[in-house]
Amino acid sequence: MAASYGTHQKISNQMDTQIGRFGDMEQARLSLLMPKKRISLCEDETFHPQVCLVVIEPNSNYIILEKYAKDRSGATWNQAVRGELGNLPVKVIQSTSDEGKGLIHHVTKGLNGHHSPDLFHVMYEISRGTGAPLSARIRKDEKEYENSEKNVLDAQKNKDDYESLEKRPVGRPLDFDKKILRCVEKEQEAREALDKARENQENVTKARKQISRAYHPYDPLTGNKQDADAVGIHLKESFDQIREARELLPDRCKDKIEKAWCVTEKMMATLVFYFCMIESCVNDMNLSDDQRNLMHSRLIPGVYLQKAARKEKDPEQKKKIRQRSQELLSVLQDRHEQLSESADGEINRMVRTAKECAGFFQRSSSCVEGRNAQLSLHHQNPMHRPPP
Repeated sequence: MAASYGTHQKISNQMDTQIGRFGDMEQARLSLLMPKKRISLCEDETFHPQVCLVVIEPNSNYIILEKYAKDRSGATWNQAVRGELGNLPVKVIQSTSDEGKGLIHHVTKGLNGHHSPDLFHVMYEISRGTGAPLSARIRKDEKEYENSEKNVLDAQKNKDDYESLEKRPVGRPLDFDKKILRCVEKEQEAREALDKARENQENVTKARKQISRAYHPYDPLTGNKQDADAVGIHLKESFDQIREARELLPDRCKDKIEKAWCVTEKMMATLVFYFCMIESCVNDMNLSDDQRNLMHSRLIPGVYLQKAARKEKDPEQKKKIRQRSQELLSVLQDRHEQLSESADGEINRMVRTAKECAGFFQRSSSCVEGRNAQLSLHHQNPMHRPPP
């Protein structure tokens, strides 16, 4: 094989084409065997520099759509997604994405589904409004504190030098003690300002983490249900902390915080949507009261915490979440009295439904963000660029 980019590029493009054809054939074949199901989508655009629409089903990580388009309007999204889903026995119930107007119109009007906000973009706006500005404030206050310390030392040195003179100048001496006192007071003020700036940065960091930990339908550490009102209280407390820390920042920084705050209403609406969906799903199963209670109190929260543990980055938190998930799901191994008379087929059906219900909550479109990064790298590879 010739070792040139031109030859490799041709073969690579042929392989891409054949893989795409095989994928289309398999999708057509397997869709005939697929049972009807409700799915969520994660959607986003990337640019190469053409507009490329990307859609992924997050629970399976199945790439539904990767397609270049003339624009990213709602009508274009509708046409592209309907074309890919037309032969699949699925019902799209929601989509998670950024706050782009075209995407929101596509989801709510075109798919007639629920639009779930992306938590990443909330955190991103908070970081944009506080990260660099607070760091710059700390650097400024550190410099002022260093200067104030130097001024105190200089004032003390001037006094010592004056007192060490064998022959002092004629006239009334300077009030060195008064000057030293003023320098010490300014040093204390600079120290307090620096401490406050560092405290503000720490409070914002804690508040951001609290927003992420609060935005769950079940408490990650206990598995208890968290309705929209409970989560709303946590979100408000976190944003109040952030607003207090941003008071000395420019208005443009405050605007970014408020932009993030506006999304919290949609976050709470997503929790309401989630619990309505699982209630409908469980009602369709025709379970006994004990089994229904088991689904809501043990199985669905337990499966959800399994998912949350896999995504948690903090090792200690991950361990606690996983442990609580195992405790909730231990009912399956112990054959709890609520399951003592249930057949294996019925239990398996409950577990499958619990997994489906846990997957209804989508708070991030990270799967498409990661895929966009892969596509960008793929596009930059010389072997995959179109010939000049």
